[in-house]
Amino acid sequence: MENIDATITFDTLKEIGFVPSILIVGGWLCACILALICLYNLGLYAIRLLLYRKTNNGG
Repeated sequence: MENIDATITFDTLKEIGFVPSILIVGGWLCACILALICLYNLGLYAIRLLLYRKTNNGG
Protein backbone atom coordinates (compact mmCIF):
# COMPACT_ATOMS: atom_id res chain seq x y z
CA MET A 1 0.00 0.00 0.00
CA GLU A 2 1.13 3.49 -0.76
CA ASN A 3 1.33 6.14 1.89
CA ILE A 4 -1.06 8.89 0.84
CA ASP A 5 -0.19 12.36 2.09
CA ALA A 6 -3.48 14.05 2.90
CA THR A 7 -2.19 17.39 4.14
CA ILE A 8 -3.81 20.43 2.59
CA THR A 9 -1.31 23.07 1.53
CA PHE A 10 -1.73 26.36 -0.27
CA ASP A 11 -0.43 24.81 -3.51
CA THR A 12 -3.07 22.08 -3.49
CA LEU A 13 -5.77 24.66 -2.81
CA LYS A 14 -4.44 26.74 -5.68
CA GLU A 15 -4.52 23.73 -7.99
CA ILE A 16 -8.09 22.93 -7.01
CA GLY A 17 -9.16 26.54 -7.55
CA PHE A 18 -10.29 27.08 -3.98
CA VAL A 19 -8.63 30.47 -3.56
CA PRO A 20 -10.07 32.03 -6.76
CA SER A 21 -13.51 30.77 -5.80
CA ILE A 22 -13.20 32.46 -2.40
CA LEU A 23 -12.14 35.70 -4.10
CA ILE A 24 -15.03 35.48 -6.58
CA VAL A 25 -17.61 34.78 -3.86
CA GLY A 26 -16.17 37.53 -1.68
CA GLY A 27 -16.29 39.96 -4.58
CA TRP A 28 -19.91 39.13 -5.31
CA LEU A 29 -20.74 39.47 -1.62
CA CYS A 30 -19.16 42.94 -1.48
CA ALA A 31 -20.98 43.93 -4.67
CA CYS A 32 -24.33 42.78 -3.24
CA ILE A 33 -23.76 44.65 0.01
CA LEU A 34 -22.82 47.83 -1.85
CA ALA A 35 -25.88 47.45 -4.11
CA LEU A 36 -28.14 47.08 -1.07
CA ILE A 37 -26.62 50.19 0.52
CA CYS A 38 -27.11 52.14 -2.71
CA LEU A 39 -30.72 50.98 -3.07
CA TYR A 40 -31.41 51.89 0.56
CA ASN A 41 -30.00 55.39 0.08
CA LEU A 42 -31.90 55.79 -3.18
CA GLY A 43 -35.13 54.77 -1.44
CA LEU A 44 -34.54 57.25 1.38
CA TYR A 45 -33.83 59.98 -1.17
CA ALA A 46 -37.02 59.19 -3.10
CA ILE A 47 -39.13 59.21 0.08
CA ARG A 48 -37.64 62.53 1.17
CA LEU A 49 -38.24 63.97 -2.28
CA LEU A 50 -41.88 62.87 -2.27
CA LEU A 51 -42.46 64.18 1.25
CA TYR A 52 -40.79 67.47 0.35
CA ARG A 53 -43.05 67.86 -2.68
CA LYS A 54 -46.16 67.07 -0.65
CA THR A 55 -45.37 69.52 2.15
CA ASN A 56 -44.29 72.39 -0.11
CA ASN A 57 -46.85 71.92 -2.87
CA GLY A 58 -48.96 74.99 -2.10
CA GLY A 59 -46.17 77.44 -1.49
